[in-house]
Amino acid sequence: MSAAGERRQLGRYELPDGTQRILCAQRINGRVAISDVPDADEGRVYLVERHVESRAAMQGLVDAYIEDAMQRGEPAALAPTWAGV
Repeated sequence: MSAAGERRQLGRYELPDGTQRILCAQRINGRVAISDVPDADEGRVYLVERHVESRAAMQGLVDAYIEDAMQRGEPAALAPTWAGV
């Protein structure tokens, strides 16, 4: 059984169609995972990173992810350019 902590909002952004999305962190089995979730009750949830090693790494990832998502007009997890893919 996995142990999951409370979700904490790290940032938010809005897509061109008006959809609000939230980046959140959650501790799962002692590791911090970052997800991109819809603000509303419907929409896809994307795992952005399943293990973030430090607060600095987390903040850098959040900043790059939101910037990329805003430029592209879609969740950056669909094809992340910020991850060097």
